[in-house]
Amino acid sequence: MADRAKLANVLLNGVTAITVLCALTVTALRIRDAVAPATAAPSDDRLAARTIRDARAYRAAGHRIGPADASVTIVEFADFQCPFCRRAAPALRALMRQHPRDLALVYRHYPGHEFSFAAAIASECAARFGLFAPIHDAFYAQAESIGKKPWSRFAREAGWRDTVQFSQCMSDSSMANLVIRDTIAATALGARGTPTFLINDLVVTGYRAAQLDSTIRGALARLP
Repeated sequence: MADRAKLANVLLNGVTAITVLCALTVTALRIRDAVAPATAAPSDDRLAARTIRDARAYRAAGHRIGPADASVTIVEFADFQCPFCRRAAPALRALMRQHPRDLALVYRHYPGHEFSFAAAIASECAARFGLFAPIHDAFYAQAESIGKKPWSRFAREAGWRDTVQFSQCMSDSSMANLVIRDTIAATALGARGTPTFLINDLVVTGYRAAQLDSTIRGALARLP
């Protein structure tokens, strides 16, 4: 037991170093995005929206919740410490329950808060064992504990019991690379913050409950 605890501590120290280095990479991407020329904010308080041609490429990565053949797919670039992402999560789930065959959500990372990069790595590790949805929900339900509560406790609550195995995964650089990949994709999409949604081919910036709901319902209404 003592040997396993010692191994876990060594691995967690490695996790800290990797997380700091990778978070610096992500921070550089976010700063580059922040200093780019900004577009004017919509004057009528509607969600800023635009269409793109290569939406399929953004749906090819990330964590899908819902059917692979859904007629409407929402790609969400989000941050586990983002309060607006947290508010959007139950609204999106409610819509998915109402339209279980036609609507799917693909979650992708765009961390920008103090502990959100490490949380993103933890979620990637959980996803490796099919536990992305439980840890996603745990992070949003316990947002005030992110950065205070050990990542291994979040993992256990999501259903992962082996602390050493989890620590090994957290120190795996390929997990951090997945987060960086998503951040690069968000930057390419022109995201300036979280949440940023891609609803089929429509990019929607920000979260306002009524407007996002009507945009998604509008996409569903256009189905044949």
